[in-house]
Amino acid sequence: MKQDCSYSQLTFRAMHPMDLPEVLAIERTSYVNPWTAELFLAEMAKSHAGQRVARLATGLEAGTIVGYICYWLVVPEIEIVNLAVHAAHRGCGRGRKLLLHALGLAYNKGVRLATLEVRRGNEAARFLYERLGFRTVAERANYYAEYGDAALILQLQMDHRWWHRWQQNCSLPRR
Repeated sequence: MKQDCSYSQLTFRAMHPMDLPEVLAIERTSYVNPWTAELFLAEMAKSHAGQRVARLATGLEAGTIVGYICYWLVVPEIEIVNLAVHAAHRGCGRGRKLLLHALGLAYNKGVRLATLEVRRGNEAARFLYERLGFRTVAERANYYAEYGDAALILQLQMDHRWWHRWQQNCSLPRR
């Protein structure tokens, strides 16, 4: 069932092991080859990795995790390695807010280049990334063999103009 997301606010915080039941439920419905609990725990143990969850702040489901993002942060770069939003909460800007939150945190640490891979056939994700300024820089043929699809490597130059644009129009963390 599609969620009415017009009035819901989100809060963001670091992912904790206690979040894994909700995170894994989202992961399993988002990917053909989902990450395991062990993989998420291994990511949490890496010093260069970050994981954030988005939770509903208001309403009957307040506190419910509706999405998450995992990334590697090696200044001056961030690589997005996993991003998913609960199926009932897609299409209302929650993935965008979650991605911008992580990019804003990275920008404040000196990051100026963001990289990610996306399946060529994942039009919703590609639309999101391109709207935020990501551009295709390379392609890996048949990378997603389970889909028979290529991976597009996208990059975003996070310069001062980018920061100013999104700081004015979005809920990026302020400096």
